[in-house]
Amino acid sequence: MRHQTAARTARGGALHALPGPLRRSDRPSLQPPRPGQTGTAWDDLEEVETALARAQQVIREHRLLRAQPPAAGRPGRRPMPLRDVTDAPVTGRDLILAAEREACLALAVPDSPDCLAEAEDQYRTLRSAEVSVRVLYPKAIMTVAGAAAHLERAAGLGVQCRLVSVRQVFTAVIDRTTVFMAAGAEPGEAGERVFRESEVVALLAEAFEQSWASSMPVRAVVSRLLTPQQVTALQLMNSGVKDEKIARIMDISPRTLSRLVAKAMEALGARSRFEAGARAQELGLLG
Repeated sequence: MRHQTAARTARGGALHALPGPLRRSDRPSLQPPRPGQTGTAWDDLEEVETALARAQQVIREHRLLRAQPPAAGRPGRRPMPLRDVTDAPVTGRDLILAAEREACLALAVPDSPDCLAEAEDQYRTLRSAEVSVRVLYPKAIMTVAGAAAHLERAAGLGVQCRLVSVRQVFTAVIDRTTVFMAAGAEPGEAGERVFRESEVVALLAEAFEQSWASSMPVRAVVSRLLTPQQVTALQLMNSGVKDEKIARIMDISPRTLSRLVAKAMEALGARSRFEAGARAQELGLLG
């Protein structure tokens, strides 16, 4: 029978050859059990299907979690255990935190400051295990409240951060043996993929390196967010100077001043003048 062949194959070590669950069309022509009847061939087939399904799930989990053996002498790192088939699916966070040597991340724009705090927790865990971390942030992150402080804390942990001008699909190159990509906004959404084939991993790792080479240091990008005139206007506004006096000091018309401030608000992702001044102050643009 088909399931007997699969069992022999499994005992031989080729677990990847396990077939899928038996379809009803593949089953022998058997009469359904009569009421109260037990121990029929139908019961045996159901048990085989259940065992095969569990075995396939275990194999998928094992392939996902399989990683390089830990480096000799490195303290504080234990290999991730094989999950029980009843556990939740492995996430990108699991794979990233399983890194032993290097984690290279290309991030999408975070939805909230909470996302930045979660990223810091992951950086802290990786750096405590002496894992090298490089992160590419989209330039638009500078419009998220708390982004500047987050980048400073990340740098303090030893994380190398740079900015790119393009939107990115979340990508994690882990030890150059595994790549996790997620096109969705929420964990577990359709679009998450894990790659382990050496050729594919090498190609995606090279794509990250090229993006890294063309990216810019955080300070260089921040300094270009505002023009000197916009900085001056926000400085005077933060000092409590009225618009009419700011226009006279800068020798511009009130209308030009309004346009300058509006452009500054747009560049900083601010919804009000007060928020624009606070964001510029946070980024260190006002001196």
